[in-house]
Amino acid sequence: ADSSFADGLRDAVTGKLARLGGLSVIDRKSVASLTASQGTSAQQAGKSLGADFVLQASVRWAKGADGEPLVRVSPSLIRVSDGTTHWAGEPEIVSPADPFTIQASVARRVAEALDVVIGARERTTMAMRATEDTGAFAAVIRGKRISEENTTASYSEYEKALRQFERAYLLDPRYADALGLAAQTTATMSYSGGTKMLDSASVLAQQALALDPTPPHAVATVAFRGLGRPSEALVILRRAVRENPSNVELLGYEQRALQYVGDSAAAWEAVKRVLP
Repeated sequence: ADSSFADGLRDAVTGKLARLGGLSVIDRKSVASLTASQGTSAQQAGKSLGADFVLQASVRWAKGADGEPLVRVSPSLIRVSDGTTHWAGEPEIVSPADPFTIQASVARRVAEALDVVIGARERTTMAMRATEDTGAFAAVIRGKRISEENTTASYSEYEKALRQFERAYLLDPRYADALGLAAQTTATMSYSGGTKMLDSASVLAQQALALDPTPPHAVATVAFRGLGRPSEALVILRRAVRENPSNVELLGYEQRALQYVGDSAAAWEAVKRVLP
């Protein structure tokens, strides 16, 4: 009944795979727009998005001998061309008290199943945890869900999401993703709330980037705020795009910044990387 664990696993694995240079990961918003429809199979979703493979997983709850909850995670890769299973990973039994180890494990096993070469630096990055605080992580997942379901761009719903992101970075002040999400949400709210909110968004984004120079939400906020200084924004963007080569939003901002500095040829190359 509570999909928070599955949502967190999906987000984390997608994020880790999207940082691998040898893999192109479809934008998660595009995937969500299809999988929200009842009866859409993995193969149908993959064909609609032009993917070669779809990663899916079953998440089943149980109780251990001590009565504590456990989660059984069974990942598999579906080949889109014929709908067959390319790879099925051995099920892993996970404690909800540690939702993080499984995230890196699934991402690594999927990359290996696709014969993606993972360098030492990428292995280190893949094993990194955005936070060690399960409460902070759960708050971010709740905030993301509120944002995703806010299809009418309701200001009050943005406020609810922001409260969750704030809760997350108060629980873990070094949670760069939470700060970045809070920054981007605040920037979005500034359309109605005025320039002071945009200034607050910029401060939050800079705090996130001081911890980690690559979180997409923080980078996007700085780029959005800093297109008056496109050369500076471009430096930040290019570093983040190198670390997140499948992030469509960052590629879009990079393209805009390149236009601002007058490099139309590079801007066009950025556009082509966004297109399927």
